[in-house]
Amino acid sequence: MLPAFFTKKEEKMRTEAIAFLTRWGVLFVFFYFILMGYERALQEMETQHVQSILSALGMATLNGPTSIQFFAGINRIEISALCSGLIEMVLLGTAILATQTRSIHSRLRGVIVGVFLLYVFNLVRIVITILQLHYTTLSFATFTHDILFRLILILGFAILYGAWLNFDKICMVLRQKGFF
Repeated sequence: MLPAFFTKKEEKMRTEAIAFLTRWGVLFVFFYFILMGYERALQEMETQHVQSILSALGMATLNGPTSIQFFAGINRIEISALCSGLIEMVLLGTAILATQTRSIHSRLRGVIVGVFLLYVFNLVRIVITILQLHYTTLSFATFTHDILFRLILILGFAILYGAWLNFDKICMVLRQKGFF
């Protein structure tokens, strides 16, 4: 007989983790393939929002040759499929849906709020990248776009998921401190 490598508690946690990852993977593939058809619409919406934000900040923009391109100063900007944040939004939404320890109502509310916050965060990320491109060197803007901001978007996903998981505890602490 082989020795037991895991205690019963560890085995249960391992089984729950595998079940969560399986649910998450299945949901991700399902929803990503459904939402891929709306990726261009997301890119166009983000392009319009980014142009509005830049205009509010005093930077002139001109429409480009396609609906996902525009000019900010002398720089041609394109909101590509990877810039749209769709992958991160689907990852967050499906991670929340795959979490069985919360009610369906809590999960649906978490998906709506989380995806909205990730969308807003992504708009801020895109605007900062464009401003860096306009006011700093191309190499610095490329570094922040390619490495730093992708990492920050993933961290944003992890923080939002963690905050959603601990929402009840966070609210209790805020109530004790008198915030609401």
